[in-house]
Amino acid sequence: MRELSIRVSGLTCASCAAGLSQYLLKKSGVQSVNTNYADATLQIKYDESVLTELTQLERYIHAAGFHVPIETVLLQCGELTDEALTNCRRALSGVFGVKSVGRDKTGENLCVQTWPIRLNTTELTNTLRRAGISA
Repeated sequence: MRELSIRVSGLTCASCAAGLSQYLLKKSGVQSVNTNYADATLQIKYDESVLTELTQLERYIHAAGFHVPIETVLLQCGELTDEALTNCRRALSGVFGVKSVGRDKTGENLCVQTWPIRLNTTELTNTLRRAGISA
């Protein structure tokens, strides 16, 4: 079982929150749900062997009429060559909550898109450093 707190946009009232909770509880693998419209968060406990990717949870939330906002973190990683970008992607692919890794519009910074699950920059930076990447 995994427990997760995720931000959800579009929760405007208690009825919306209750409806989303009821909808998600009907989905395979979902054990418990607590939705709070006041701070726009969803606490969910689910079976990782059934709900194997966060994209599945995102699809469920979207189908219920709500949205999961993606967060973007920019990191400086020295010269961001194609090889360096590949190494960064490889290093961050194992971090739970990372959706994608690429370059920013300038091509100088690493652009990491994450699910809104309170993933912090320090964890990303430390992961890159453990892989031998200056960040």
